[in-house]
Amino acid sequence: MKVPVVSVLVPIYNSSRYLTACLDSLIRQTFTDIEIICMDDGSTDNSLILAQAYAKKDSRVHVFSPATHQGIANIRNLLLEKASGEYIAFVDSDDIVAPDYLEVLYREAVQSNADIVRGLYYLLDTQTNKRQPCTEVYKEFLRKEPDARPISRLQAALDDTQVWLKLIRLEVVRTNQIRFLPNSLAEDLSFEILLYQYADKIRFV
Repeated sequence: MKVPVVSVLVPIYNSSRYLTACLDSLIRQTFTDIEIICMDDGSTDNSLILAQAYAKKDSRVHVFSPATHQGIANIRNLLLEKASGEYIAFVDSDDIVAPDYLEVLYREAVQSNADIVRGLYYLLDTQTNKRQPCTEVYKEFLRKEPDARPISRLQAALDDTQVWLKLIRLEVVRTNQIRFLPNSLAEDLSFEILLYQYADKIRFV
């Protein structure tokens, strides 16, 4: 069985309101050499049923559901174990990605031989349906790419705590045994700090 280039990792918990739009945006990606791994954390709404319906109509979608509620950090770690692609991309179940999202990130990763490629995003007000660029809300996203100094990498990680914003070479994560800390506030942050320290080359687009 052919190994996909990118493993898209989708943690799910009671997100039926957004999940259809999220999965639609993933299966319609212009970059198609992907697997979409969904991990439902014991949702009490119909999130699991929705995800399973997508798995039936698209062979790239795989759905898992642990027997007990695990919490977001453990779910992300389980998703990492399931990934088989050269790169991973976390996409949360309330996210919608542009059609060429993975194509743009992967092209940059290949051209620059980067371990991490980070993009930008819009914040969507679900009441007004208006979008606001993240750079208008979080000024740190205007910072330049970090150099190789540990302090520079640390500052970049503190500025950029969203794990769902980027393409990541899976080998970096596995070789350095980077994991999410269970039962911690902002579980992304510790992962990001280690990821930014161990990555060889980081690119922002």
